[in-house]
Amino acid sequence: MFCLYAHWTCSAGPATTGFFSQQVLALGRLALDGRDGLQQQLSGQNCPPESTSEDLLLQAWAKWGPACLQNIIGDFSFALWDSVEKTWWCARDFIGARPFFYAHVPGVFCFSNTLQILPRVPELSGQLDETFLGDFLTHGWNLDLERTVYRDIHRLPSGHLLKFSNNALTVRRFRKLPIEEPHHLGRPEEYLQTYLDLLNLTDMTNSRGKSGSPDGGKKGVGTKRYTGK
Repeated sequence: MFCLYAHWTCSAGPATTGFFSQQVLALGRLALDGRDGLQQQLSGQNCPPESTSEDLLLQAWAKWGPACLQNIIGDFSFALWDSVEKTWWCARDFIGARPFFYAHVPGVFCFSNTLQILPRVPELSGQLDETFLGDFLTHGWNLDLERTVYRDIHRLPSGHLLKFSNNALTVRRFRKLPIEEPHHLGRPEEYLQTYLDLLNLTDMTNSRGKSGSPDGGKKGVGTKRYTGK
């Protein structure tokens, strides 16, 4: 026997919603950015201009499946049931603006956007996580982003996707911030010059976008800031 507990708490701002299509049922909160670009990518998916964030997610999921998370940006945390694959998919945005908590013990999978509700699930032990408490008392924060104060309850890290199917649970990262290799230069003054070059390039790019000309009437903005310094 398998039990599922799902709970979502409304708070200030846009209402929490449940939304569905022919294949999927989803529960969560979404505020997607870059909607125009996403709608262009979904132009063949019968996606009207007035589509909500929820509509766009369902259309994107229908087109790309879990890979759609590479194409959507914004604040979101949601759980989505795929009735064909018999699979739960749960995701949290890259910034982590919206929380997502879950627990998986024998016979039970449960999730919520608030930590306070899950300890009420009768199958969970309610025992505290000593590692979490130790980190908090020692450092003032938790070093393991997946832990919570409760041993059985976990936090889905930002930019991660959870898959629950056939009583098996996996979590993987779907997006990460690219970090370039350190830029080492020979002399300290070369770092300042490199920074000024990049700043001037940014000024020229912004000016071109505003006026259509390379300098936009603000030629030398970047260099003038540092004249005599």
